[in-house]
Amino acid sequence: MKIYTGYYGNMRAYNGMQCVGISVGTPRWLKAPLPNCRQLNPEYRMLKLEREPYTEAYNALLATLDPETILTYLRRVSGGKDVVLLCYERPEDFCHRQLVAQWLQDKAGIEVKEYYAPFVYKKPEPAPEPESEQMELF
Repeated sequence: MKIYTGYYGNMRAYNGMQCVGISVGTPRWLKAPLPNCRQLNPEYRMLKLEREPYTEAYNALLATLDPETILTYLRRVSGGKDVVLLCYERPEDFCHRQLVAQWLQDKAGIEVKEYYAPFVYKKPEPAPEPESEQMELF
């Protein structure tokens, strides 16, 4: 099982992977509930902090966790698939999932990369017109 990070807005790109929320709440448009690794959710009070105090507070939260417990949970919910840890921010924006990725690298030796493959809708090719034979009139 590989572990990636990603964001809800790119969920179509994670086809065949097990999406797992690590956010406070999930998008309203999400039709089916996702597993949520609540231990990795930031505390609500952290959401209003600037980047530096947020990073300190979130890293303090991670310091209280056992990475093996998190990995056991992810293995259980993955069903043997690769896992994408999701929250709301785009890859270019700061997000706690970057801190989770670094924590898993430091504490468990697992490389966690951002999975970003834009979903591209491909319009189906029209069926070719059947070749008709011109009838001879004379």
